[in-house]
Amino acid sequence: MFAQKNRVPRLWNKWITLGTRPYDGAIRKRLVTTNILATLVAVLTLPYTILYAFYDFHALLIPLLTLSPQIFLFLLTPFFHRFGPNAGPWYLVTVWLSFALLYTYYFGVDSGLQYFFLPGATGSILVFGVRNVTASLFAMIAGFIGFLIATNVFVTPASFLTVDDTFMTIMYVISLPSSFVVVFGIVYFAGVQTNLAEARLQEEYQRSEDLLYNVLPEAIANELKQQPGKTIARTHGAATILFADIVEFTPKASRLTASQIVELLNALFSEFDDLTRKHGLEKVKTIGDAFMAAGGLPLEQADHAERVGHLALDMICSVERFSGMAGERILLRIGINSGPVVAGVIGNQKLVYDVWGDTVNTAGRMETYCTPQRIQVTPAFKELTGDVFTFERRGEVKIKGLGQVETWYLTGRISEQAPQEDNTGPEVAQIA
Repeated sequence: MFAQKNRVPRLWNKWITLGTRPYDGAIRKRLVTTNILATLVAVLTLPYTILYAFYDFHALLIPLLTLSPQIFLFLLTPFFHRFGPNAGPWYLVTVWLSFALLYTYYFGVDSGLQYFFLPGATGSILVFGVRNVTASLFAMIAGFIGFLIATNVFVTPASFLTVDDTFMTIMYVISLPSSFVVVFGIVYFAGVQTNLAEARLQEEYQRSEDLLYNVLPEAIANELKQQPGKTIARTHGAATILFADIVEFTPKASRLTASQIVELLNALFSEFDDLTRKHGLEKVKTIGDAFMAAGGLPLEQADHAERVGHLALDMICSVERFSGMAGERILLRIGINSGPVVAGVIGNQKLVYDVWGDTVNTAGRMETYCTPQRIQVTPAFKELTGDVFTFERRGEVKIKGLGQVETWYLTGRISEQAPQEDNTGPEVAQIA
């Protein structure tokens, strides 16, 4: 029983898509609409055929023999799609308007059959599409001319037909509501398609918005939306930069499959992303196994250094939970520096928000010359956060490009109280 219930929708879907498979996109949707409309009109022909057969078979034999075949003629519409994307629509409109004219010739205007010219002309915009206005206008004009002929020439029934008033009343009762039903169905279908198109457009717009805001900071993205192509570069007098790198990741990666490497980095950096958002900071980029974040930009933050310090401590703790994924312990090196930077977006393709300046370079050096599973910071960062964190003096370190630089290790928080930005997320312990 369940299989039989599912068979009907499958057969219907197979029928309405008949002849449309060679076409894609909007053309295929238009031809599916053509098939649906042809099927609807064929079904609406059945009441007339039954009426002719049972009301007065002998008197209505000619209409029965000449009008009933339209059921099959309408159902032939899908087979014309093979001759081109407009062959089926032209066939449908031609059959429709021809039979509408023949109907009114037989039974006159008192039958109400002339009203079928209206849905025939209205449906042309659906079957030809808005891009083929010429064909739609031609069909509409043909329908209008047919309506004028029907109402001014074929006023009375054909002379060879003998029909009484009761029959004409039945015809009118069938024809008028049927024509309105078809018009309503056409307009309703067009409205549904419009709503679906708008919904898909909104989904694509939202997806683009989400992607944009994932790539660029919100303030920068909003500015670029208002002024596309604009070069954005701003000096931030007070910012803090963090670099983190997995120690000896290359030899570790050589023992893993490609999918394991991607899974490991995705899981670890997703955790870092969550921690960055938790502390209200800006992730700048990832390069291979390196992670870069910043505080104090693109919007100013008075406590940018403290936020970055909390992030670094959380990262050191969270990486311990991922060691098992690689079959051995994963260690981080983290470097932090505070000072002025220039940040912005340049170019007009593959936009990237980036940060430049000596502060950035020094933060990178802090990470490069750091010992594993430690957080090495500059005096500038220590000076800003000395009342929040505990430090261990490393001493002077010879750093390429900078010479002898006094550095410190960030070891923990003075207060055990969790950061105020968010009460959720991983617990963070003191780093020994």
